[in-house]
Amino acid sequence: THALAALASLTLAQARVAHAVVMLADIYEDDDFLTNTAGVDLLGPEGDPQLQQRRKEKQEEQQAEEGQNGENGENGGNGAPAAAEAVVELPGDILRRPDDLVAAAIDRLEAQGEARGADLDSFLLALRAQRAFFRGFKGLAQDLPAEDMATHDPAGAQASFAEAAEHFRALFTQLEARLEAQGQSAEFDVVKDEDEAFDIYFHRGLFSNGGHRRVPFMKVKASEACDKWVSLCDLLREVCDVVRLRGFDTIRAAARELGRRSTNVVPRSLVIVNLIRGEESRVFGSLPLSLLVREYMRSLGVPVSFLATNEGFELLQHCLRLVLDSITAPLYSRTVVRARLQRILEEWAEFQRIASMTDSLITQRMGIEGEHRYFHQWALTEVLRTQAQYLETGLEMGLYQPQELDMVYWYLDYTMNALLHILSRLRAVRMKLREAELRREAEAAAAAATKKGKKKGKKKKK
Repeated sequence: THALAALASLTLAQARVAHAVVMLADIYEDDDFLTNTAGVDLLGPEGDPQLQQRRKEKQEEQQAEEGQNGENGENGGNGAPAAAEAVVELPGDILRRPDDLVAAAIDRLEAQGEARGADLDSFLLALRAQRAFFRGFKGLAQDLPAEDMATHDPAGAQASFAEAAEHFRALFTQLEARLEAQGQSAEFDVVKDEDEAFDIYFHRGLFSNGGHRRVPFMKVKASEACDKWVSLCDLLREVCDVVRLRGFDTIRAAARELGRRSTNVVPRSLVIVNLIRGEESRVFGSLPLSLLVREYMRSLGVPVSFLATNEGFELLQHCLRLVLDSITAPLYSRTVVRARLQRILEEWAEFQRIASMTDSLITQRMGIEGEHRYFHQWALTEVLRTQAQYLETGLEMGLYQPQELDMVYWYLDYTMNALLHILSRLRAVRMKLREAELRREAEAAAAAATKKGKKKGKKKKK
């Protein structure tokens, strides 16, 4: 009983954290995530207004039922509040503390030693695996209900997911050995009969996109269940690697790769909720986003003197949201990523025009002769990146007809060559700026040394 209660508590807690993470990231679609749980109580914090409203409605229904029974002489209406209290509140109070329940259940099972039997051995492994998974989950989550909060610790979360994967592998190995001893195979269906499978009719209360649909819970093989848990743990370990990245280019590339490979909305949502943390908008809790973008601009040849002007500062602040949208776009579902990329491309094109005007204003104010389009060239690289990503996404989704592929590949090749050409030019500009900066530093050092030598000469004459 204690072990079952602990497992149920962990399941609810994991669903509660997943719900909070996905809702906070806000990248889900109706088919990805059930935004309306139709009264399912995930045992969130007591202050949750939605939870309180559901409990109030349930108590009113129970009171109405008890009142009708009382009128029929079966029961009085005075006992309704107490019955509602016992049914609704007490289980929630017990199951709302997964850490305490699991620790007590594991201690109780371990104390039994060899006397607990093979079934309880498997249950013990399952509890350990689920507890390690939940700890890793909490280590990546933030802004969650108070009962589920944990210190943000990607390294610790990665270790917890690795531990959970090992426990799931051990659980399957133990299950497979027991089945082989009985002359059976682990490649069996958990639900053998189609009639015993769960066939639930979902409606508008569950799917906000409307319409009645029949959703069968498909039969799953026992081996596949463990493999899916291990795969999820490995994927979340990769999320921990992404969260610990620091470079702008590496973060963008890792987010895009994760968006390509992960069909699960939870890992993608975890990257989103960890991307910007704190009031200073720190990227993965490290450098502020404005500083990261500023350094990225410098790496592509934008001079410090341009970035230090008021116009440069305003332009930098203006592009932060657009930069963030460009990083997170691949993490959205495939059904909307193309539309988002099209919108981002249009905004980058408009920003390129503003960047060109900013270049002109700064060069005029500084009295610099010639045309210097540093911000414009940087914005152009983002336009070309977005164009290439838009085409590649269409190819990955198979949206083009066979007769269109020649044109698409030609355009993609043209776009990538243009991007590489501009990047090489910007890096050449950066090298020239760096050489000029080194010359100025050398001249300043020589002038300081000459001045110091003259002062020493005057002192000797005296």
